Amino acid sequence: MNNFKIAVFFMGLMVLGGCKPQEKVHIPREGEIVIWKFTDQLIIKAELGQRRKHIPDTHCTKCEREFYRPHLEHYLGQFPINYQPKKYPSLSESEAKEMPWTMIDMGGGLEFNLMLNGSTVQATDDSIHGEYTLDHYDQVKVFISTLGGSTQRNTKQFFDSEIMKNLNINSTQTQNGVDCYQFNNGSKGKMCFGHSMNALSSGFQFYVSPDQNFQLFMSSEEFILGGVKVNWIVDQKHFDKVQEIDANIWRILKAWNISPVDQK
Repeated sequence: MNNFKIAVFFMGLMVLGGCKPQEKVHIPREGEIVIWKFTDQLIIKAELGQRRKHIPDTHCTKCEREFYRPHLEHYLGQFPINYQPKKYPSLSESEAKEMPWTMIDMGGGLEFNLMLNGSTVQATDDSIHGEYTLDHYDQVKVFISTLGGSTQRNTKQFFDSEIMKNLNINSTQTQNGVDCYQFNNGSKGKMCFGHSMNALSSGFQFYVSPDQNFQLFMSSEEFILGGVKVNWIVDQKHFDKVQEIDANIWRILKAWNISPVDQK
C-alpha cells in the first residue's frame, strides 16, 4: 500500500469515528406526567399542560444553535388562575433521597404561565425580561429557580434594609396589600412591596414604571422550599390583582410539590 492509499485509509477511519449517531433526547409533550427534583423540599409532580411556541433568535444564529435546548426546559404549561392541579401522594423520605436531581440548563428553572379572566392565547417562550414580553395582557409568566446559597436575606429583609434607603417613607400609598413609595431623588415611577397571603413567604417587590406600556416584574427570594427565587410578570393594568396572583402561584406550587419535607 503506497503512502497515498495509507493516508486515505486513516482519513476514512477518522471520518467514521467522528460520525457517531446523535443521542436522541426526549421532549416532554402535553398530558405527560413529569417528576422534577429541584431541592429536597421542592419535588414537582404534575401533568404537563399546553406546550408553548418557540420564538427563534433571529439576531444570533449561533445562540439559537447552541442555547436552544427544549429537552432541558422545565415548562409545565399554561393554566387558568384558578387551576386545581391533581394532588399526588408525597414521596417517602427514602424515595425522595434516592431520586436524582433534575438536570437544569444554564439559567434554567421551573416555568409555567397563568391566565386571568378566562382568556386564552398561544404561549411562547419569549423571555420574561424586557419592556413587554407577555403574549397576552391577561397572561402571567412565572419563573422559579433555586437560591443555591446566594442570599442571606429574604425579600422583606432586603427591601427594608436596602431598597428603602432610596425611598421616601412619608410617600407610602397602600392598595390591595401593596405598599408603594416614591423615590428620594424625585425619579418618576415607584417601588412597591407586596405582602404575601402565603404565611411562609415574606412578600414580593417590584418597580412600577410611569409608562403603563411596561409590564410589572415581580421578584421574591425566600428560604422556604430549600431556597427559591420566584419571578413573574404581569400587565400593569392588573396592579390591583398582584397579591391574589402571588397567592395562587404559591397555592399551585404547593399542590404540585410531593416532597416529604414539611414547610415551616
